Amino acid sequence: MNTQKTVIFTPDYSTDNPYQNLLANSIEQNGYKVNYANYPKGLFLLNKLVNSNNNPDVIHLHWITEIIRRLAWSRNGLIFRIKCFLLMLDCLICRARGTKIIWTIHNKTAHEGHDQNREIYIRRLLTKYVSQVIIHSEQAKELLIDFYQSDALKNAQVIPHGNYDNCYASANKTEAFKQKFQLTPQTNVFLFFGAVRPYKGVENLIENFKQHQAEDAKLLIFGKPSSDEYKQVLLDLIDNHKNIITEFSFIKDEDVADILNIADYIVLPFAKTLTSGSTILAMTHGKALILPDSASIFGCVPDEGVIYFDDNSGLLPALQSATKAESQSRGLVNLEAAKQLCWDKIGKKTSCIYKYNQ
Repeated sequence: MNTQKTVIFTPDYSTDNPYQNLLANSIEQNGYKVNYANYPKGLFLLNKLVNSNNNPDVIHLHWITEIIRRLAWSRNGLIFRIKCFLLMLDCLICRARGTKIIWTIHNKTAHEGHDQNREIYIRRLLTKYVSQVIIHSEQAKELLIDFYQSDALKNAQVIPHGNYDNCYASANKTEAFKQKFQLTPQTNVFLFFGAVRPYKGVENLIENFKQHQAEDAKLLIFGKPSSDEYKQVLLDLIDNHKNIITEFSFIKDEDVADILNIADYIVLPFAKTLTSGSTILAMTHGKALILPDSASIFGCVPDEGVIYFDDNSGLLPALQSATKAESQSRGLVNLEAAKQLCWDKIGKKTSCIYKYNQ
């Protein structure tokens, strides 16, 4: 008889985001079998996951945007409250059936598109009725306790986001990329990479870089824009600036390491997030960082490895102070910090939460 315990990760983002696969692999080293599933249609979606997955021991919620979308859309306040009550009931019935509900809070709120008051209400409700909450840093935990006004979060467990060691190997294209983009040994290369979305501060980055006026500096923006319309907004803003280079397409896995290799600084100007896989990926590859002050909430970046800037007005001075000469030492500090974010420890801690929380 197979007595191996099972975990359902939902929603299934495993194809586009290595995070879930890395976490799953580390958990499976500790005696659990991890399966992936998306949220079923209709009400009582958690119990539907239990029914369709042979009564798993754990349902691990990651991103809950779809739950929020389903509950928050109604204009009728009474219907909204009823749906929230049914979500609470859904959690309690699952737990009564023996399936634990674990929720990792990756974002304070969804990045785009919801009634924030209703979203916070839903999130506060979940903190009370899931079995346990996981948060990636102590700083984020303190913020969420205040922001959600939830005493239940005082018992949340802190487990960091792991590194991306051995995820992206170099395909020996670094020199080819340098030649393609006309990068010399003297060029100070600032790189933004990843999905290009309005909330990520790319427009602010472009506007500030255009004021930088350093002949030996170039800004590279690599990633797929959220829409053709937003792509055009950025192109109009760039206005053929000679030192701004764009590759507005999805970054292939085999190119990730070599694209990171050509950068001196990774600039990630977006705020209002609790953790950043892009930040940890940059650290894993030994890159210096430029981040907004609010990113200190990540709790994983050493002060010696980052230049922080005021979220509203400080990006230009940060760019001006980011010298090529200091980038390597900053990157090495970040690399050593990333090595501490090993998945073996994270898998053990997560498995203990599965085991001891009902």
